[in-house]
Amino acid sequence: MYRQVEQDIRNKIQMGEWPAGSMLPGRANLAKIYGVSMPTLEQAIGLLISDGTLRAEPKRGTFVSQPVVPAAVPAQVSSSSFTRSRRSITAPTLGILAQKPFIAFTSGVPVPANGFEPDQWNYVLMQSLQRSFAQVGGRVHLVQELAPTSEHTTMKEAITLLLDHGIDAIVISIFDARFMSEVVRALFDIERVPVALVSWEEIISPCPVVCFDNLTSGYRAGLHLLRVGYAPVYHFLQCDDRSWVSKRIEGVKQAMQDFGVSPEQLRIHSTMKMPSGQTSEEATYQASQELIAQGILETGSQGRPVGIIAQNDEAAAGFLRAAQRSGKVAGKDFGLIGFDNHPLAAELGITSIRPPIEALGEEVIRLLWRQLHERQISQQRSLLSGNLIVRSSTSRGMRA
Repeated sequence: MYRQVEQDIRNKIQMGEWPAGSMLPGRANLAKIYGVSMPTLEQAIGLLISDGTLRAEPKRGTFVSQPVVPAAVPAQVSSSSFTRSRRSITAPTLGILAQKPFIAFTSGVPVPANGFEPDQWNYVLMQSLQRSFAQVGGRVHLVQELAPTSEHTTMKEAITLLLDHGIDAIVISIFDARFMSEVVRALFDIERVPVALVSWEEIISPCPVVCFDNLTSGYRAGLHLLRVGYAPVYHFLQCDDRSWVSKRIEGVKQAMQDFGVSPEQLRIHSTMKMPSGQTSEEATYQASQELIAQGILETGSQGRPVGIIAQNDEAAAGFLRAAQRSGKVAGKDFGLIGFDNHPLAAELGITSIRPPIEALGEEVIRLLWRQLHERQISQQRSLLSGNLIVRSSTSRGMRA
């Protein structure tokens, strides 16, 4: 399907409907015009950019180049693609594989100032990767989505497609994939085509890898409550058992220990599991009503209010709703902090740890660029922690 879209756009350019120098409609609008998904449209645009027919300008849009370059003959998929020789690189091309689907943001629309939902993280990361690679003199040749709606759903098919288009390096952005490096090594020679991974969870890989540092983010959350002066009896609201949750808990315990408080003072509440179809906010709201009735918000030592740490902002919002129903005020009667800087956190005044999505993209390009020019594999791993966004839920004199 993307080939049909590519050819139709090319025909319109050659017929003068979109003359040289003109700007195409936004990509979301183009996807609607052609009745295709954003990933399909991105593949078509990527081919036209790669052969010089179009050019993409960050924060401006996609333009028809001058002069128009005739259509390129696509290369055939062959086993030699996986072992091609490293060539002299002047303006290298980058291929990106992303797991989660893109969202219909109009090209050039800035990231929301009041936080973004997890479904938007991939969009923000893709923008950061493309912008960072362009700034150092490279270009993004093709972004390939790995999802059920994609025309190339398997890792092997996606990598084959990239290599057949002459990609010099690849970024694989797959959250929650601790064993992805083994998959990559089995598919092709990483010594010939540099690969860097972006992961939500910490992974060890022979490739450069940039991960979100959940342990340090948990540490910052716990340390903030301690410094503000909440009683050193904390409650962690846990909705699932994934490793990033465990890392956040570990970070909170480390902060307590460094502050001279026994980590045993952290109470883990893992009873708020999410039934199928239920959000973490709703699950936490229902479980929190019982916890509050049992006295979870009773003042701690020296009459100070206790601190509540939720595994994410949606869980924090659920607890806040239950507490407000009981007449309690966040900040004054208890401290509350979450993670992700979800729009709910800004709306409800919940202190949160903002994930470093843009920085993940910048750092992975830095590592990959170094690998491209040094011609050797770097096993460097970078862990990036989130930023503390303080709001009224941890301000003891304010209301949330």
